[in-house]
Amino acid sequence: GNFNFPKLQIKQLNFSLNNNPVTLKGEVLFSDPVLLDLNVTSLLKNLGSQTPKDVKRAELKVKGSVNKDSFKTSGELDIESLKRKNDGSILEKFNFVFSNLSLKFSGFPNLKAYLANGKFDYLAQGNQYALTLIDLNAAIYLKNKKMKFIKFSTPFYEGSLNGLGWIDTASRPLKFSTVFRLRNVNANKLSSLLSNFSNIFGNLDSQIYFSNLPRPYLKGDIIIHNGYLDDLDFFRWLADFFNLTSLRRIDFNKASTKFLADAEGTNLYGMSFDSKDVNLEGYFRLGSNERVASKISLSFSRKLLTGSKKLTPLLNLLGKDFKNLIFDFQLSGNFNKMNFKWLDSEFKRKIRASMPSFAERRIDQGINKTIESLASKE
Repeated sequence: GNFNFPKLQIKQLNFSLNNNPVTLKGEVLFSDPVLLDLNVTSLLKNLGSQTPKDVKRAELKVKGSVNKDSFKTSGELDIESLKRKNDGSILEKFNFVFSNLSLKFSGFPNLKAYLANGKFDYLAQGNQYALTLIDLNAAIYLKNKKMKFIKFSTPFYEGSLNGLGWIDTASRPLKFSTVFRLRNVNANKLSSLLSNFSNIFGNLDSQIYFSNLPRPYLKGDIIIHNGYLDDLDFFRWLADFFNLTSLRRIDFNKASTKFLADAEGTNLYGMSFDSKDVNLEGYFRLGSNERVASKISLSFSRKLLTGSKKLTPLLNLLGKDFKNLIFDFQLSGNFNKMNFKWLDSEFKRKIRASMPSFAERRIDQGINKTIESLASKE
């Protein structure tokens, strides 16, 4: 390096942090406040692992200032997996661009942080995700020797995001845990984070929990109020299957599910969908091998079913003395080519339960024939 007061030029400073090699370059101007223009690179292994399987290259660029009370900066963080897919393309990549990030030390060991604007981009398994945060406020608590806490809040896509995170420093590897609470979020605005939300509209509430040990997992619940589905994949398939164009857009009062996501796959359970003409209950599991396991119960109103020529024979058999018709089915196989199976015995049982007089052999045979006709067109 070169030190010509008040400027320090760092051409290259190499050192080790937590057994990770680090290189520091940049300039420091010893003024009031001290000005920084730094570039930090490192090869990161999995925390706590001595023989990592997937090393990541990290680069942090910051420009800012520091005095006895605060640190202010803007910059960019890039983390990229050095492991590549078979075709040589990137396996995983994370980018965070931030502006006007400040950290106040005056209450040490408790700190206050503020982020004016932050944009996250994440590439994993060929999927791109994006998230933007503005006006994030955080309080950081470092007094406890074992546990370090951060409490944060921010406006979030027309609603709010609040959370609490903590690190167990006594754990090896380090244990990270976070609870997020979302309130009155515009569900459709989340499409950059979860692509299926591009077809979902409404006010979303959610509570989400994340932990990295004993293995990384994400779990929680989602509730969406007073919204509609616009050509969602599943209902578009149902619209084609039943010849019901009205299923391409469905207004609903409430849609909810619990979820669990980990290395083994994604589970949606306790699913519920409540609308005027369509109700849904069930579960859906997608494994890491792209295999599906699911059972779903759908209830359609008679008014909606009258729009389907395919269901006309069944409606004629049932007559006009019912309000809703329940269809139970099972999904299995590969996600891109799912197998569909009617659970016809349960289907008939529910019809009989809703229509006590529905016991005549002619009608029973008619239902079997109609179900077989539908199933043959899967």
